[in-house]
Amino acid sequence: GEKGAVAVANRIHPGSVEQRQGWAMAGCRMLGLVLAAELAVLRIAGGEKASSWYYKSMYACTNSDGVEVKKCPINVTSWGCSGTSLYCKEEDKVSCGDMGKEVSPKKPNGFGFMCPSLMLGTSEMVAAAKKDGFDGTYAVVTIDALACGQCVEVVNDDSVSFPLAPTMRAQVFNTVADSIDVYMAGGGLGANNGCSAVADFTPLASLYKRYPTSDNKEFVKHLENLGYDKAEKQIDQVIRFGGGLRGGKTYANCLKSGNTSIACQPPGNGCNGGGGICMKNATETCALAFEGKSDFVTKKVMESCIYAFNHDLHWNRPVTYSVIDCPKGLTDMTGLVPDKTDIVKKGVKVKSSTTTMEDCCEPSCSRTMQTDQKGSWKKGFNAIYTCNAAGQKYLESNDPLPFPCVSIGNQTAANAQAQPQQQQQQQQQQQTQQTQ
Repeated sequence: GEKGAVAVANRIHPGSVEQRQGWAMAGCRMLGLVLAAELAVLRIAGGEKASSWYYKSMYACTNSDGVEVKKCPINVTSWGCSGTSLYCKEEDKVSCGDMGKEVSPKKPNGFGFMCPSLMLGTSEMVAAAKKDGFDGTYAVVTIDALACGQCVEVVNDDSVSFPLAPTMRAQVFNTVADSIDVYMAGGGLGANNGCSAVADFTPLASLYKRYPTSDNKEFVKHLENLGYDKAEKQIDQVIRFGGGLRGGKTYANCLKSGNTSIACQPPGNGCNGGGGICMKNATETCALAFEGKSDFVTKKVMESCIYAFNHDLHWNRPVTYSVIDCPKGLTDMTGLVPDKTDIVKKGVKVKSSTTTMEDCCEPSCSRTMQTDQKGSWKKGFNAIYTCNAAGQKYLESNDPLPFPCVSIGNQTAANAQAQPQQQQQQQQQQQTQQTQ
């Protein structure tokens, strides 16, 4: 504290009282900065924080659900247990369409999204790799040849076309991908879009207020200035089904040297509008392309978009991957912590390729109905984190309602401590009336 710092300064520093107090306060401020930095590292890592029971259950709505599908909101008072299953009263269920309508920047909770901090190249992912002493990059990916939660090392196989691409260590977080689908800003929307309205499709709820679509007129004008004279007609198709935005520093430097776009674009990738739209300056293009519904989402998408560009990762690339032990820093970020590694697949090198995606939808591996069937996990850490519309993780520690059941052998029973206060008050009133 300040008094202690002044006492130390009195012993070790000559000079006036004012000088000694000044030295002491400077020391306090420096200590405060050090502690703040250490706390930031802990926040980045995620630490020992288990995912919310509700958002890793089948009951939370996300953009892979149909608009008329009805589920139990977390704050209903009728939660109960039957065998190993949870339930609520039918009259308490709400459609996912209506749940999505309730989501706003001021009320971001109640709906499941992918966590934007898990995109390739965010400051959190970069810090996690650095903390682990890894000089490559961390990511989350989809590989259908592997199960939820398995981790891989992905090595670049074309250092001529992608000289800046680092080795990647990644965890499987989702399903349905023939190759290695890497989660990054503007990587392509896919089937379960929770990012933004595009063309004739509108999500039940979304993370962004501005996205690289034809409705983003300022972005379309920017693409026209880059030479894409049909950008307004092409961009929706590209962002939905064409792998999203392309481009990288090596490509941009090639253009600056006087070469054509066709000569500079790497094999297997297009920059001609119909086959792809490529950035030349990520700082400018990313800022016009994206704006989240929260400042945090905007910050994460900018970090990811620029990082992927600067490291030649906004492309489809030939790679070789192998299963590895999951890095601690990575699983601290994702919340899915395997008990063991598949020793049969570990170290086996597999030739493949990367694709890119960003759909913002709560991923398959965020649901225990996917993970518990396909792996063994550290207790409580059996699902990828789910986030709210502001990009904040839903954690067990901030659940408005504790898990409504307790385990008894292989069965479950009602957890009295988890009953909402209103329900407890109703029970107390009934008991009072019976004794009168």
